[in-house]
Amino acid sequence: MSQERIKRIRASWPDKVPCIVHYGDRTAKFIMPCEFTIAHLMHHTRRRLKKIGAMRPHHEKAIFLFHGNKLVSGTTMIAELDTDSTKAVTFVCQDENVFGGCSSASPACRARYG
Repeated sequence: MSQERIKRIRASWPDKVPCIVHYGDRTAKFIMPCEFTIAHLMHHTRRRLKKIGAMRPHHEKAIFLFHGNKLVSGTTMIAELDTDSTKAVTFVCQDENVFGGCSSASPACRARYG
C-alpha cells in the first residue's frame, strides 16, 4: 500500500487501521477497526486466504501472525501495534498443523489410517 493511499484511508476512516498480511507469495489487505484484537484479524485472515485460494477450504492448520518478527498474542488490540500513522500495520502469517492430523501423502499415515 502506498503512503498516499494510507493517508486517504486514515482521513476517510480515522477509527480504522490499515493492515497488510503476507502469507507465502500472497498478500491480504484489510481496514480493521482499531478496537479489534489480533484474534479478530486472524479470523478474517483465514477467511480471506481461503477465498483467494491460498488455503484449501478444509485446511486444518492453525495460523500464527507475526509483527516485527515476534508472535502477537490474540488478545492484543490492533491499535496497540499502530505506532506509525504513515504506514500500514504489517504481519507475516505462518501456518502449522497442530490438530494432530497427518499428511495424506505420508505412506505411514495411509497404511495406518487407510
